[in-house]
Amino acid sequence: QSTGLRKISMVLRQVGQTPEQKLENAKEACRLAKEAVHCDLKDGESWYIYGNAMLGEFFCSYGSDSTQLQNALKAYLRAEQCSAFTHRMDLFFNRATIFRYLERYQEAYDSFVKASELDPQWEEPKQCKNQIIEMLRTIEDFLSVQNPISAPSKSKLNKIVQRYRHEGTIATISSLQIGPNKDETLVCVVAKEILNPAGIPSVSLAMDRDRNFLCVSVCGVSQSAFKFGNVLTIKNPFLKEVSISLGDQKISYRCVHVSYLSSILLNGREIDPRFRVGALIQFVA
Repeated sequence: QSTGLRKISMVLRQVGQTPEQKLENAKEACRLAKEAVHCDLKDGESWYIYGNAMLGEFFCSYGSDSTQLQNALKAYLRAEQCSAFTHRMDLFFNRATIFRYLERYQEAYDSFVKASELDPQWEEPKQCKNQIIEMLRTIEDFLSVQNPISAPSKSKLNKIVQRYRHEGTIATISSLQIGPNKDETLVCVVAKEILNPAGIPSVSLAMDRDRNFLCVSVCGVSQSAFKFGNVLTIKNPFLKEVSISLGDQKISYRCVHVSYLSSILLNGREIDPRFRVGALIQFVA
């Protein structure tokens, strides 16, 4: 019975014409995969398919509930505990995909390395880990120099961000604490767009009202929404430390992460729905 449930779950995740149909199919696929798990709690294949189903539903729902990703990671762990799955490169690849979306880049990198070790001929894990390093180095290099953009550009951005008016105190990057900053509002202006080959989250480098630069990552929004000079208003900003170690080298910077569209305004307005993005990240179904 579990084999049939798994097969139907996998098929459902591949069909659907509209985003609404795909989401409904993803939810049903998740339900069937969960039912397969309950047929035999020691079946690693069922746990793996269940993790994939939750990952698929997450991206079809525009990344609205990150607890699905945490649950998918738990399902992959249960699958890995079955001896047959300790050498499944696709499991490590999908786990790396989740870590990459969550910006847990050290774990993403390590999982891509593991997938590549298990299948040396598979090029995609190698490409993914190299993309992570290239993007993080680009961000760190920008933030580590005193004047990452030209003086005229900096002056132009400062005029834009200073024109913005907001009731109450406007936070700056230096005033934020690691973690959630409740009842704070950060206002910054986009200075540089960063190409994230994974598609999401969108990553930009911005300047605050004190002319300090910071990294901003936003879930569920296309990178095309963030252009040079656009003003970002972030309510209750969440500040996190992003770091990765590569032998004796370490890349590290701080990033304001936005998980929910209700927490951010673009040029004083809600982000246009046409900029919303869903299932852009590729994983092995």
